[in-house]
This record gives sequence, structure tokens and C-alpha cells, in this order.
Amino acid sequence: MTLKVFTKVYRIGLINMKRIVLLSLAICMVLVNFKATPTVRKHALIIAIGDYPEETNWKDISSVNDIGLIKSALGKQGFDRFIIRKNEEADKEGILEAFKEFESGLSAGDIAVVHFSSHGQQIYDENGDEIDGYDEAIVAYGAPAKYDPAYQGENHLLDEELGELLDGLRMKLGKDGDILVTVDACHSGTATRGEGITRGGVAPFAPEGYKPERVDKKEVGVFEVSKSST
Repeated sequence: MTLKVFTKVYRIGLINMKRIVLLSLAICMVLVNFKATPTVRKHALIIAIGDYPEETNWKDISSVNDIGLIKSALGKQGFDRFIIRKNEEADKEGILEAFKEFESGLSAGDIAVVHFSSHGQQIYDENGDEIDGYDEAIVAYGAPAKYDPAYQGENHLLDEELGELLDGLRMKLGKDGDILVTVDACHSGTATRGEGITRGGVAPFAPEGYKPERVDKKEVGVFEVSKSST
């Protein structure tokens, strides 16, 4: 069977000692279904942020350890093009540039994997498209944990921004291409579904006293569902 989806995102959130083994097995189990022809190339974009600047108030995490693990697992599946950004290379500008470079090397019918390992955070919703009043965001390198009037989230990578980046990859790959996205970050649950269990102990990034104007669990937000499932 060949997976032909997407901007739907598969979440793999794994922790502690079992994390490395389970992540490797999960990737291999999914990729065994990718049917490639001799002309199809396999590409991977790996973004890992673990050593955040002290002034951001984020604790360091072991995200960078994922790079070797994932690269090895994908290499065994025939992936031969890797774009990797880690720590200070993966501020928001660096992530956007990495996606641009990654997309430029794709061809119709190719296979692509995108992986994020980083902190994740909820951030106040400015355009009213979220069911709970909060966007979810990848915490890019240098993005602070606490709201400040001088910084209002410009360096966080919002779910809808990520969705647009993935749409670009999807269009470049065409109807015969395949893309798998894994997100190992707090609050990544709604990358694949409207409601579900999320993890994370950091307070949402929002002005003091912020109250969502729109909270409707019966509706589904923009990025919580697949835009294409053919």
C-alpha cells in the first residue's frame, strides 16, 4: 500500500528510555509501505532544537540526539538527501530557509519525510480560527517562553504557518508523491486531530488576562484536519 496524503501530520511523541527504540521502529513500520520506483528519490528534512538560549527560559532537552537515529533509520530505507538544522541553525528564519531549500530539491512522485524535535507551546490565537482559542507552535531557537509586549510570538512557528509550508511540499510532490511528517514536541496532538491528549507543562504564550473569544469544541480548527486525503 502507498500512502497518498496530505497536509495531515502524523505525531510521534515519545519520551524517556523507550523513546529512541520506539521512534526508530515507528518510522521503519510506516516507511515499509512506501513503494518507490528507480526514478523516485527519497528526501528528509530534520529539525532538532534542544539547547535553547538561557534568556528564553526554556529547559534544554535531548532533541539533537534524534538526528543520528532518524538519519540512520531513513538511510536504511534508501533516503539519500538530508537537510538538517539544529539548535541555533533552527531559529524561525533558519527553519523557513530550510523548507525553501528542501522544497527546491523535490520532484513530482518523490518521497519526503519531515521531522521536528523541539519544545512546543500554545500561543494566543489572533485570527479566531482555533477551537480552543490557542494556536499550537514549534518553539524555534531563540523564541521566549513568556509573553512580553516587546515580543508577541513572531519567532514561534505557528501550526498554520507549518501547514502552509507542508502545502508547498505537497504541491511539489504531486499526486503520486508521498510525505510523512513527525512532530516530537509538546502540544503536537492537534497536528493530527481536533481533540486529544497533549503534554506540556509550560503556560501558554499569551498576554496577561487573555481570554479566548471563541471556544467551540464542536467545530474543527484549520490545521486540525487533513486538507487532502486522496
